Amino acid sequence: SLQGLRPTGNIIYSGTFSKILSPALRLSYLVLPYSLLAIYRKIYWAYFPSVSLLEQRSMATFMEQGHWERHIRRMRMIYKKKHDILLRAVETHFGTRAVVTGQGAGLHVVMMLPETSLNEAEIIDRARQRGIRLFPFSEFHVSGQPKAATLLLGFGGMSGGEIEQGVAILSQIC
Repeated sequence: SLQGLRPTGNIIYSGTFSKILSPALRLSYLVLPYSLLAIYRKIYWAYFPSVSLLEQRSMATFMEQGHWERHIRRMRMIYKKKHDILLRAVETHFGTRAVVTGQGAGLHVVMMLPETSLNEAEIIDRARQRGIRLFPFSEFHVSGQPKAATLLLGFGGMSGGEIEQGVAILSQIC
């Protein structure tokens, strides 16, 4: 675990339940070292009541009864299938024209198109005109614009058919 890498215990871990359960559930959490707990309570005491106690207790019960772990396992299987569909679609429609990285890094992959004559903005604009929403990787790249057109492809909120169709259209554009 991350805690094990830092013997002094100065690790702060934060997360949210809204991404994996429901955007309507505005519930997040912090795991603090014991040494910071009193300081946190002193400085941020006013933030404690921002989420109703009913929601907090409901989430705690949900977790205590094992529903959280089952939900996580089920979602991992669903997202793994979508991830695999995306990678197969890129391989089928792009072949060696695309280089995909970031597999296993969440609900997105990075696709680089070293052979295309289009730049990132042109691809995104043409894709938008065809009903595909893409994200420019340059917004996340430390040094600005990557050498080749590079896109961030998200797949979490799409069906397998939508993923396949989107990649097919994207390959026609590029």
